Amino acid sequence: EEWPTGQAWALLTAARGLNPFLHRVAQWETNYHMAVNHAAGVSGDQIVRYYDEILGQLERNVPYESVMATAALSSAVAMQYKHNDSRWLAAENFCECNEDFAREYYQLFFGVLGQYNPAHHETVTIKNMAKALTDIQVRWRAELRGYPTVPTYGSRYHFQGNLPLWPGYSSPAQSDPRSRINAISREAIRMPESLDNLPVKIISGMADDNLDFAKISAIRAAWKSMERKSLLDFIRAYAVSTQFHSETRVKYWNSLERRMFLNTGMRLTNKELWFNTEYATAYEVEGYYVFSPKHNVFGGQRGT
Repeated sequence: EEWPTGQAWALLTAARGLNPFLHRVAQWETNYHMAVNHAAGVSGDQIVRYYDEILGQLERNVPYESVMATAALSSAVAMQYKHNDSRWLAAENFCECNEDFAREYYQLFFGVLGQYNPAHHETVTIKNMAKALTDIQVRWRAELRGYPTVPTYGSRYHFQGNLPLWPGYSSPAQSDPRSRINAISREAIRMPESLDNLPVKIISGMADDNLDFAKISAIRAAWKSMERKSLLDFIRAYAVSTQFHSETRVKYWNSLERRMFLNTGMRLTNKELWFNTEYATAYEVEGYYVFSPKHNVFGGQRGT
């Protein structure tokens, strides 16, 4: 499944008339920042929907926390982290669930490592976040001969009570996981650790492998100054800044990025592309596979 999905992505992003920048950002989101992986049991159909939903939200320039909430509620992420059948059993007062994505929701999505209070983060935030992720059901369906690309969001097995998360914030009672995850995301993006770490993750991931204290301070200040957190507005401001246009900025391109730049910079017509598809997708001989990140949830091949 990986081959046709990845090949299709490479060919489409090399085609004249499309917006390669938008696909570059969406690819970073789905293969690095909020990575999902074919090798972890995520189907091609689920990955395509995941990519399309994130791409669509970027196109509409919705608040960044909404993009991450959409990803957190997806079938692809549920299959990746195996909370696709997590249930709160009220009669037994027991959470039949795991904490894998409860942890990575904060760490990978929002850059929150729990340094604000490590003990509280592990014993309260993570454990209660696992309850917040209950009843996002992605179960085998015989008529599909597989797992669906959209979860069933239920109430019966969702923990519906109040959930204390980090100091100063509790998720109020909710009847379903969609309402809860969207509400939590609106608060999580404003956690102090997220305000510090998330913008640095974005810029170091997409633009600069040579960040120093001065650059990091400026990046954090710019992100904190945005009342509405928009990824594209943030990148646009960075792209015209002296930080981006600096001789100290260094970016090591991975195989896919380098190939993408060669394709978009040297193709004059789409006929050229269709006559030589092997050139457009030759990144695979260098060990790069779209949607099968080398480091699993921690992202694909690094530029170095």
